[in-house]
Amino acid sequence: MYRGYVKLWRKVLDAGWLHNPNLWTFWCWCLMKASHKEMDIMVGLQQVHLMPGDFVFGRNAASLELKMGEQTIRTNLDSLRKRQNLTSKVTNKYSIVSIINWDAY
Repeated sequence: MYRGYVKLWRKVLDAGWLHNPNLWTFWCWCLMKASHKEMDIMVGLQQVHLMPGDFVFGRNAASLELKMGEQTIRTNLDSLRKRQNLTSKVTNKYSIVSIINWDAY
């Protein structure tokens, strides 16, 4: 199934991300999960509007999918927030993660 592609910038070599395999894996996973177009999806019984670069996120689901502990997922998410690569809007059931500068990817 063709769903598009993302760009990977060579500057990640300079940033040292490849020296942290968990962070690199998590970042690439975020890029792949992000919506490439504006869309509405159902989360449980609630309709959620996503803009390009957004995706619905849950630590438990990410942990299972990436085969990483929830603490590792939380640490990676916090690291990418601090580096200003993404933002998140939290609800009591899920989070919406947004890739900053999505158009570049």
